[in-house]
Order: sequence, then structure tokens, then C-alpha cells
Amino acid sequence: MAKRKAAGKAGLRELAQGFYLLSDGTRLAILKTLAGKPTKVAALSDAVGVNPQMVGHHLGILRMAGLVEGAPAGQSVEYRTSKAYMRELTDALQNLIPSK
Repeated sequence: MAKRKAAGKAGLRELAQGFYLLSDGTRLAILKTLAGKPTKVAALSDAVGVNPQMVGHHLGILRMAGLVEGAPAGQSVEYRTSKAYMRELTDALQNLIPSK
């Protein structure tokens, strides 16, 4: 995903899009599972209680948004959260909190 702007309407739109992506319970469950360690689709499916095809669908959305990255692991793929995106999201959230 492109570098986000800290302020301004464009930056707020991108932040809103990020929140929209996180508004789905299955995607949040996938991200929570991936935060622990890289995981394959079958294990993600078991962990979040959704069939592998739906996990693949949500992983595709998360990958296109830059929230998740995949790396070859034998004949399958292991997924992990994108640390850079999560840092940006955390920074954006902190910018919404008024400083004392």
C-alpha cells in the first residue's frame, strides 16, 4: 500500500479504508491469529472456524490492502501480518488521541 499521509482529507480517507477492512470479524480473527506467528491457510481455517475458501478470500483482501504478506513454505504459503502497515495504523490511531 502507498505511503499514507499523516493529515488531510486523503490521509483520513485511507485511514477510514483501513478501519473498514478491520470491521469484518473474520478478517480480525485472521489478523489476530497471524500476529502470533506465520500460519498456513489450513491452520487459519481451523483457528478462525471458517472454511479454507473463505479464509483465502479474506486473505486476498488483506493482501491487496497490504495488511498481510505471504511467503512460500514448501508447496504452500505461510501468511504473516505486515509489520510496516500495522506500525502505520498504530501511528494513525495515536494521532487521533489528543495529547495532554
